[in-house]
Amino acid sequence: MNYTDILYTQLSKDYNCSIDDLYSDKNIFTIKENIEGRRVYDHDDCFLKVCSVHGKLLFSCVDNSFLDWLKTMYSNFHADWFANYPNLRLLEKHLLKYGHIIEDLHHFYLPKKDIIEVNQKDLNLVWYNQEEILQFQNDDRFKYSLGFWETAPDVIAVASIKDGEILGLAGASADSSTMWQIGIDVTPQGKHLGLGTKLVTILKDEILSKGILPFYGTGEFHMLSQRVANQSGFIPTWAELYTSKFDG
Repeated sequence: MNYTDILYTQLSKDYNCSIDDLYSDKNIFTIKENIEGRRVYDHDDCFLKVCSVHGKLLFSCVDNSFLDWLKTMYSNFHADWFANYPNLRLLEKHLLKYGHIIEDLHHFYLPKKDIIEVNQKDLNLVWYNQEEILQFQNDDRFKYSLGFWETAPDVIAVASIKDGEILGLAGASADSSTMWQIGIDVTPQGKHLGLGTKLVTILKDEILSKGILPFYGTGEFHMLSQRVANQSGFIPTWAELYTSKFDG
């Protein structure tokens, strides 16, 4: 399984560009279109979304004039510095002229090639399929591991259980046909047992065994989640920003 090829195939659908574009060394600017097979989220209709991957930037925008401004500003801009606050402030200042603001920014991880062995003794693992996951709908204990999004359904989950109580649960949503996103929740009773790392690792390996590429996303300031990703065998690979309408 070539992780980069799978990621680039997905990003080409998400950002309306060719795979060859992604393997080039130039930043990419495209008109935003709803391409079949793209990852569909709540912000799918956003004005602008930006991706940083392997040192390059992908811009997808619904407005041609704003896209022209982006080309002027960022054609030769290195992706490593895009999220520096002075640049984001400049971008948002121009976005406001069009009635939009920066809504959120996340970075994402792909698995390393090496295998991490997990001692499953005493974990008392229980697996859940897509139908069985529905029992946890509206259960606030698992708001990060299970999303219950119609466009990205939760398809598999694994929990560690002791005395009938769930200590931690890792779930994966089918964000596309080739890439599933992993989330994790650990209950108060399961804290400080290393369950986050163990469950994410176990679920990651199970997804890989199905020929699907797992990925992990988290916030810029969520250091605990970032440590779980690293210890579970993931490495930071790309970041994405999207906008929303300014209602102020």
